[in-house]
Amino acid sequence: MALQEIEFTSRNRRDAIQAWAYEPVGTPAAVVQIIHGLGEHSRRYLHMISALLDASFIVVADDHAGHGRTAMQSGQWADAGDNSAEVVISDELTLQQQLTGHPGWSSVTVGVP
Repeated sequence: MALQEIEFTSRNRRDAIQAWAYEPVGTPAAVVQIIHGLGEHSRRYLHMISALLDASFIVVADDHAGHGRTAMQSGQWADAGDNSAEVVISDELTLQQQLTGHPGWSSVTVGVP
């Protein structure tokens, strides 16, 4: 497995979103983007990430503004900023756009409540 750390500026212009791309050994089947729920962080889903890697999927996940490692860096917990739903959706789309550098790969987005 290869792990790539990704960082990009949130739509809220306050946070540096912390994200990770996990790549399986061998030829990947597709890309799966995991979106965690409110009050969570992406590493809570390491069991799912591990299973997807075993099935030859690339997995990407981030910690939303106000969550996990993103909040640890900014010091802003449980607060994505004004229009928080728009911020989170925009940030997830930004992460998804970074995956388009892999032509020919299918992608799946999984939201976890």
